[in-house]
Amino acid sequence: MTNLSMMSENDNSTVLTEYKGLNKRESFYQSEDELEKELIKILIEQGYEYITVNSETEFITNLRKQ
Repeated sequence: MTNLSMMSENDNSTVLTEYKGLNKRESFYQSEDELEKELIKILIEQGYEYITVNSETEFITNLRKQ
């Protein structure tokens, strides 16, 4: 699928843009677990720290620390 549209026009020139859409459909779905793991991976790559919280006390301590 190709879509042309006018971007700019004046007396001396005309500028067109072209968009070529993808003609494929995704043939799989990502599970919630896979989605969550990918999000965590991206956040760690951006510098966030992954911590494991095993109790309410640890959770509250971490919130106060932050």
